[in-house]
Parts: sequence; structure tokens; C-alpha cells
Amino acid sequence: RQSPTIAPPARAFMNNPGSRSSAEALANSISDLGQLDQIYLKVLSRKATDAERQAAMSFIAQARATRQEQNVPSAEKMAIADFCQILLSCNEFIYVD
Repeated sequence: RQSPTIAPPARAFMNNPGSRSSAEALANSISDLGQLDQIYLKVLSRKATDAERQAAMSFIAQARATRQEQNVPSAEKMAIADFCQILLSCNEFIYVD
């Protein structure tokens, strides 16, 4: 019997300190956003599509602005870590076809 994809397990994964630590490690593994494909390769074993790259850049820009408004140190790295945490929570990463 397959387990359903429901919100409580997804929230538990997103809020797990281990998930955040992994996301921050991924973010620290690149030196700039030009290496975004490296994150996709590490997490999903493929490069990002053009649409995914644009969505990622948009999300990271918005997250960076929010982090800067909150006076968070290393706002850029934290925004990239936020994106990495989302990528680690996507079904393509969690479930193998």
C-alpha cells in the first residue's frame, strides 16, 4: 500500500532542523547564483529547466529582500538556503519513479 502525499508529513519535513541544516549546506556549496544548476544536479540529478531557473531566481530575489528587511546577516545565502529547503521538499526528490 502506498503512503499518501498529505500536508502533515510535508510540514514535518519542512520544519525539521535536519532539513534546514541540509539546505544550508547546499547553499554553502555554491559561490554564486550562476551555479544554481549545481544544486539541481545534487538534489534532482538533473539541470534546472529554463522555467525552473527563472522561478528559482525570482524566489531567491524575493526571499533575499525579505531577509534584508529583517536585517538577517548573509541574506543572500539564507535566501538560497530557503530555496534549497523547498527543493529538498519537492516530490521529485522525495519519491523515486
